[in-house]
Amino acid sequence: MQHFHTQSKGRILGIDFGWKRVGLAVSDPSGTIAQGLDTLLVKDRAHLLSQLKKIIPEYGIGMVVVGLPLTLNGRRGKRAQEVQTFIQTIQGWNLPVIPWDERMSTQEAHRALHQMGRKPSREKGRADQISAILILQGYLDFRNQNPDEDY
Repeated sequence: MQHFHTQSKGRILGIDFGWKRVGLAVSDPSGTIAQGLDTLLVKDRAHLLSQLKKIIPEYGIGMVVVGLPLTLNGRRGKRAQEVQTFIQTIQGWNLPVIPWDERMSTQEAHRALHQMGRKPSREKGRADQISAILILQGYLDFRNQNPDEDY
């Protein structure tokens, strides 16, 4: 994983990457709280990248955090390799991109939907959005609790 200085210029975009849907979250200007954005439906790779390129200036994004789906023992499987390829693409946009361990974020999102009385199978886009919020909030909490560390 790459390491970056923890301070970004602008807000931070959190991404829960998938080939059908991409969950999104954005930090508040102070980098303290993550809030959800609309989940993107992926038509194809070019459309996804185009949508993300619109969101970055619209929200003043200065850094991107992408959920990296590691296996339970911390290894990178096939899905993690696919996400790594996506990360390499957006690193060309001159923004710091941080891969962030997303283990258990989907399960936590499903649990949150159940607690709200909703069925995750019927609200997949909402589950992706909640996952993006959890990924970004995890990064923000780590960064704010460890201000002297580079990451």
